[in-house]
Amino acid sequence: MNIVAPAGNYEKLEAAIKAGANEVYFGLKGFGARRNNENLSIKEILDGIDYAHSRGIKTLIALNTVMKDVEIDAAYKYISKIYEHGLDAVIVQDLGFMSFLKENFPKLALHGSTQMTVANHVEANKLKELGLSRVVLAREMSFEEIKSIREKTDIELEIFVSGSLCISYSGNCYISSFIGGRSGNRGLCAYSCRKKFEDEEGNKAYFLSPNDQLLQTEEINKLKDIEINAIKVEGRKKIKRICL
Repeated sequence: MNIVAPAGNYEKLEAAIKAGANEVYFGLKGFGARRNNENLSIKEILDGIDYAHSRGIKTLIALNTVMKDVEIDAAYKYISKIYEHGLDAVIVQDLGFMSFLKENFPKLALHGSTQMTVANHVEANKLKELGLSRVVLAREMSFEEIKSIREKTDIELEIFVSGSLCISYSGNCYISSFIGGRSGNRGLCAYSCRKKFEDEEGNKAYFLSPNDQLLQTEEINKLKDIEINAIKVEGRKKIKRICL
């Protein structure tokens, strides 16, 4: 079972690999679900791919937002260079962008982001049919739900084992967009649910804020036992360490 770790910048990429990651995922400046994050420049990505590959580590780039036409045109130029340098996979949310990548980079592996809200085996199998090699299941699922999907599909499955939980389903929350004009599906979520709200009696509290998840050894071993292919550590804005 692979450990997929975040690389918010080049230093974190090196740290993730030294800590034992089998795969690292990073963003490209101006794209992805962490657009406000530091992210990597093209040169850093190319250097990072060399650094990772020299140590037997796979590299993934997260382009996991709903894309506009002008962004697809711009992304093509960047992806071409990164693809030619040996990028292992792209993490996507947008089905149209997925089709675009399949057409232009047929040998490039594609992973379905948790933003796709894959929550049943029918979705997982359909995405495999469309050309994905792996899906990151929705974060809100129970172990039994994950197990049921594993029994009914042979596409690679990846599970988040740390990080924030949403009060909505992954990829389907629009609170930030409505309140502040910042869409989570455009990589600009303001995490409105993490703010204080006031009830009818004037009490202020974090009524909408769910606790972050952090699975422990027993829970991770259960995922390993049902042959989950990869576990994912959240945090291109964080540095975490996980050991098995």
